[in-house]
Amino acid sequence: MSRKSLILLFVISVVGALFIQWSDSPGLIPGDRVSLSKAEYYQLVGTQQRYQKLMDLEHEIREKYYIDPAEIDFDTAIYKGLFSSLDRYSTYYTPQEYDDYTSGLSGEFVGIGATVEAFEDVVRVVEPFRNGPAERAGLLPEDIIWQVDETPLSGLSLDESVELIRGQAGTAVVLHVRRGSENLELRVIRAKVTNPSVVWEKRNDIGYIRISHFESPTAQQFREALKALRQDNIRGLVLDLRSNPGGYLHVVVDIAEQILGRTTIVTEVSRTEEEKVYASRGGSALDIPYVVLVDHSSASASEILAAAVQDTDSAQIIGDTTTGKGVVQTSYRLQDGSGFKITTARYLTPSGRDLHGVGVVPDIDLAAITQAGYDQPEVLRFGAEDDGVLHFAIDFLEAALALR
Repeated sequence: MSRKSLILLFVISVVGALFIQWSDSPGLIPGDRVSLSKAEYYQLVGTQQRYQKLMDLEHEIREKYYIDPAEIDFDTAIYKGLFSSLDRYSTYYTPQEYDDYTSGLSGEFVGIGATVEAFEDVVRVVEPFRNGPAERAGLLPEDIIWQVDETPLSGLSLDESVELIRGQAGTAVVLHVRRGSENLELRVIRAKVTNPSVVWEKRNDIGYIRISHFESPTAQQFREALKALRQDNIRGLVLDLRSNPGGYLHVVVDIAEQILGRTTIVTEVSRTEEEKVYASRGGSALDIPYVVLVDHSSASASEILAAAVQDTDSAQIIGDTTTGKGVVQTSYRLQDGSGFKITTARYLTPSGRDLHGVGVVPDIDLAAITQAGYDQPEVLRFGAEDDGVLHFAIDFLEAALALR
């Protein structure tokens, strides 16, 4: 069937829908007449003209573009264009892209093993996974990836860039990286990657838990880590949310319940100003002193947790002002396996703050930490021996415990 026929079929379907809506008839049959108001008629004409223009533009591209566009998927380009007109967070996924997206939130996927974020017009490495392909190839935090194989990333969305970086297990990808004044080419062999979103250890009497994402298994991993540390008689806790880009809302609510006890955690506000309050249903507040570490790449769900801690005066927030992503996305799968993610609400902290474009401002910032004599390395590995912010946080807790 031609696209022009599809447009006509679509218009007829709309007419049928209108007729069914405004009559008691179960549907149209051949020979039936449909009465439309003048406004309804012009609405249908506008719909036909809108889709006809789309087909006309595609025809012009096929006729005039300087190379043969036969391999271009115009439909997918149109769908992606719709969502790109909204905001940087909303997007359309092909069936394969949607599978990759959901598998990434499960904690297991095929790729290079690194968290990346949009930076200027390209991509910046947040953190390579420990012992993953990217780390083994020499990729470091803060590296700027500006080209993947032969494709420059300038002008691409983050999702499109990630799609280029990912691929089949066992295949190679060449990342063109800018590191300070150096330009590097790193060859990475893609592999199936499982990245625990929670890592933990004990330092002296202080527990350290780092959450890299809020994925499906994260709340249970956090519960097990906290239980193990409590059984090891920790007297304080450092919760590290630095460079955590977010994840599932219900997961961060679950974790908040484990440390905050009964309280409001976050409120979603729709475009109709309808509010949905997420509050802890149980649990108990953590009964040992703790601090939360954040940085400029802590976003979304990370900011929800940090703000809830801050608004309830539960602990000190240490580090850098967070990203300021104060909106919520919801994802949907379509019948053909494709899907989309769209911004559906903004959120407010327990005290009613709107963090979008503002972020969580730490109680103790990097300038104060540096002034106290804790230096930061140029290339930071979270939890490493030269992690000055972590050392400050541990000393801060030990000093507070000494005053008890």
